[in-house]
Amino acid sequence: MTNSKNKELQFKAIKSWALYQRTKELYKASFPPEERFSFFYLYLKSMGKKADFLAAYDDDNYLGFVYLTYYKDIMYIFFFAVTEEYRGQEYGSLILKILQKKYQDKRISLFIESTQGNFNNLEMRIRRKNFYIRNGFQTADYQIVENNISYELLYYGNFITKDEMHQLLKNYAGSLLYYLLYQRRGEKK
Repeated sequence: MTNSKNKELQFKAIKSWALYQRTKELYKASFPPEERFSFFYLYLKSMGKKADFLAAYDDDNYLGFVYLTYYKDIMYIFFFAVTEEYRGQEYGSLILKILQKKYQDKRISLFIESTQGNFNNLEMRIRRKNFYIRNGFQTADYQIVENNISYELLYYGNFITKDEMHQLLKNYAGSLLYYLLYQRRGEKK
């Protein structure tokens, strides 16, 4: 297997049971319980038109996955993980570059855990933020709170307002789930 920056990876919709299980394992290993949605819920939402659940491959090698959702001219990277085996080999950057090229007509956004504060994993949070900045993302000047966790918005392309992100989240989740996740817990637009 070669790791060329010009290499085109393949993305496959997560449909088979084996790929579903493999991705579910990576999802659980990559995100703490308080940051996860039900995997089955994510899968069901990807069957509609508002989200894509894609596995990334280099030849036959499973690299990881991206979970994307869309609203107007915004593409939101809800979840993104590379398998431990392929971390540190520029695959994460390559996946982002492919997404940036494929969605060049969209503004791209994602949330990371806040780097503003005193956290046990602050070094890891800063490394993650620096990874995205090295890949062309910029820091917005606001955060949102979900399940008592503060997240910073990073974006690629033109700026995305906090109101636009709330509209995207509401469009994806629906009014009730949006209310339970954000408004009921004190998050203000």
